[in-house]
Amino acid sequence: MNQAIIDVGDPVRITAGTYKGAEGVVEDLMDECSAVRVHTKEGAAYSFLEHAVRIIKPKPVKAPLRRK
Repeated sequence: MNQAIIDVGDPVRITAGTYKGAEGVVEDLMDECSAVRVHTKEGAAYSFLEHAVRIIKPKPVKAPLRRK
């Protein structure tokens, strides 16, 4: 799969399973079972790595300098 590597502290969205649609920050990676624990506003959510997608927030665009 062509997906960015997820690490602890990354913001993610869960795309399948019981916690589908949950968004939060990765608390723990369990490599031995390809799972991830995500801290959300509602509590902890669990997902397989292939169902956790990193949320990429756009950088704010700076306004160009104005000349007088």
